[in-house]
Amino acid sequence: MRASGLREPVNSSFIIGMDDVVVYHKVNTILGAAVTLVNVLLLFVFCTSSSLRRKSEVLIALCAADGVNCFSISLMGLNRVLLYTKIIETLTIPIRTSWECAVEPWLITRGFGDLWPPTVQIAMAIDRCLAVFNPISYRKSSFKRNGVFFLLTISIVTCELLVGYFIAWTRRLVKVKYWCGRKAAFGDFFASFLYASNIVCYLLAFTLTLMAYFKSQYWMDKNSSREQLVRIRYLLMISILSIILISIPNGISLFYQYISHVANAIAKPSTYLTCVNSGINIFVYLVFYKEFRDEFKRIILRINKIRTIPVISDKIVTTELRSPRLFNTTIQHQNQ
Repeated sequence: MRASGLREPVNSSFIIGMDDVVVYHKVNTILGAAVTLVNVLLLFVFCTSSSLRRKSEVLIALCAADGVNCFSISLMGLNRVLLYTKIIETLTIPIRTSWECAVEPWLITRGFGDLWPPTVQIAMAIDRCLAVFNPISYRKSSFKRNGVFFLLTISIVTCELLVGYFIAWTRRLVKVKYWCGRKAAFGDFFASFLYASNIVCYLLAFTLTLMAYFKSQYWMDKNSSREQLVRIRYLLMISILSIILISIPNGISLFYQYISHVANAIAKPSTYLTCVNSGINIFVYLVFYKEFRDEFKRIILRINKIRTIPVISDKIVTTELRSPRLFNTTIQHQNQ
């Protein structure tokens, strides 16, 4: 049975409070779009700077992942605004199946937005551990990794989503909630996996980054340690913020997902926190990453460093050059 285009009537009590829901999703649309632009700006700085582009492949991947995440939130908000507005106007709701929900563009993008950032962060943590615990092998292989980090993380996420879409296909005739959430599209098991991945991956990324930090701080020589600590500090801050803004709300949502009023109360602020987490990295780099700060000033603010050459002396020494002929004539006059 294909439910596409079919609608069923509801009474006026059904839409009580729905105007507030429309306002909430308008905020999601605007906030998601704004933070997407922040990540576009960040990506522009990374790609325009030749030095950052060469050194920051992992940060470019994280920036792209955060951009997709916020763009998906904006699309979700727009979809829900249109959905609830039509319900209010027509007093009808759409009849949807699991597969119809799963193939909606906003939900496809949302799947990548849910899984790509935590996957990138755990890959970043593993990358730092390899650089710290096995630096010789890491340096030998680092020049071969151009583009590999980006492709590897997006491939892992695609494989994970294929599992979800396989589940949705097996449930393709199942009638689901009209607003088409992740549970409606992919079922409780895969929806729980999405929540859990945002908890486990961020916690594991923080743990691995912390291990790399202590290794660099206390068991490496000073020259190698200084180089590693510069990178690890901002990665550690990103991990901490992700745990506070993503892992904790997702953990609460996972625990209370079967208690609808609690889950809804948590879902609203957690979407805002997700946007904050995806947009705050640019400020982390500005504070903790000096080279990024310098390049940001040069590219965006058009502030260039002026090299000054100290003047040792204000006396100008001149050398008088004489032609050999004049020099010989002078000597002859002196001898006479």
